[in-house]
Amino acid sequence: MWRALMRAEDEAGNMSRVHEAWKACLKAVAEVSADGDPHPDTAALYRRLTTVRRPA
Repeated sequence: MWRALMRAEDEAGNMSRVHEAWKACLKAVAEVSADGDPHPDTAALYRRLTTVRRPA
């Protein structure tokens, strides 16, 4: 669910909402997970979406 939401916000060009989705994800995971870490694929997607892309 979190990955789909972050992808949708990224496609809409709304980076602030990508960050908000990530923060909400971290909060939700902390409430239910012993280690408090989101799925590695979710973290990787967030990093990919928020990495500044520079032209070559």
